[in-house]
Amino acid sequence: MFGASVCAQPGPYMAIHDGIKTDFEKMMEGGRKTLLYIVENIFHAIQRDFERIIATNEDDSEVAQEFRRELHGMVEEAKEELAIEMRNHIDNARRCKG
Repeated sequence: MFGASVCAQPGPYMAIHDGIKTDFEKMMEGGRKTLLYIVENIFHAIQRDFERIIATNEDDSEVAQEFRRELHGMVEEAKEELAIEMRNHIDNARRCKG
C-alpha cells in the first residue's frame, strides 16, 4: 500500500524525484555551456597573444623563423588535444547525468 501510494506515479516521491532530476539537468547543461565558454575564451586569449608574438619580426633570422614555425605547430597540436579532452569530459558528464 505504501509503495503504491507514495512511490508510484503520480505520488509525492516521484514528483520530488522528477523535479530534482529536471533541475539537475538544467544546472548541468548551464554549467557545461559556461565551462565551455570560459575554456574557449581562455584559449582564444592565449592564441591571440601567441599570434601577436609570432607577428613581431624583430628577429627574422633563419633560427628565429624556424622557432616560430615549430611553436606555431605546437600550438595547433595543443589546440586539437585540448578540444579532444574537453569533448571527452563533456561526453562523460552527459553519460553521468543520463
